[in-house]
Amino acid sequence: MLKRRGMTRREFAIATAGASLAMAGGARAAEFPDRAIKVVVPFGAGSAVDAVMRIVAPGMTQALNGTPLIVDNRSGATGAIGTQYVAKSSPDGYTLVLGTVATHATLAATREDLPYNVVSDFTPIGLMTQSWTIVVVNTSIPAKNLVELAEYTKAQPQPLNYASGGVGGVSHLAVEMLRVRTGAKLNHIPYRDAAEGIRDTIAGHVGLMVYPAAVVPHVRSGELRALAVLAPKRLPALADVPTGIEQGYPDLVASGWQGLFGPAGLPLPIRDRLGAALRAGVQDPSTSSKLVNQGFDIEASTPDQFAKFVSNEVAKWTAVARAPGVQIR
Repeated sequence: MLKRRGMTRREFAIATAGASLAMAGGARAAEFPDRAIKVVVPFGAGSAVDAVMRIVAPGMTQALNGTPLIVDNRSGATGAIGTQYVAKSSPDGYTLVLGTVATHATLAATREDLPYNVVSDFTPIGLMTQSWTIVVVNTSIPAKNLVELAEYTKAQPQPLNYASGGVGGVSHLAVEMLRVRTGAKLNHIPYRDAAEGIRDTIAGHVGLMVYPAAVVPHVRSGELRALAVLAPKRLPALADVPTGIEQGYPDLVASGWQGLFGPAGLPLPIRDRLGAALRAGVQDPSTSSKLVNQGFDIEASTPDQFAKFVSNEVAKWTAVARAPGVQIR
């Protein structure tokens, strides 16, 4: 058998191929980026998720020496369509996805037919923001807090209808968690998108919704009443609204978060280059002030921290989805 320094011919071929790939990957990383980067937002233009990416993009562009970030909206299936597209893309750093609690946590907890694996099909780059969910009701609902909400629904002949932005999203599972914790009688009405659900909550076609920052302007205007923020502490944007924790529900916490992912196999130097640019973009003073004013908490995690965060979120929402009485429909 032919050997080269103790290697068989097959072992030598594998080692040579691996070295060549490593050199090629290093060369690509050294040159990265040399053209525009596409960031898929798996929700519609004008959505809260879309707004976050468009706010952060200029700071990232500056950190990447002027490389433009092109936002590509590919909505549908609570974010699964656009997310699957990126999972199947080339791992070269030029196609990324703005992942969310829906695309990378709650859908994994509720859909056995999800067309991608949130762990093995992606490279986490960094957590950008968290937007803590807010329990809002139509102003005709007399409840002023979570205890009064539960009492009100129990006194009605039929459960109170609540809106969500789609089956399996955080606006769905957060209400199911609320229902389990408080005992409120609630009935799920899924909408094609969250904006439609917010409009119908304002109009009174449904009574309640739990959603992140997009509802803040409607609370400020008096179109909706906020009963609680499902956060570890009060939000600066709604400082007079108590948390669920303050109201006696210590584990009633839910956020709509956003972070960047690349396809699986993204070279580590490219991942780290993008992660550094993301952190710089999010922490830019003009960017962070805009995000905070809209109700977002600024995050700037490393890729490894983000990977651990996603794993914890999947475990948390899987437990909610499997709780007694929770119906995924």
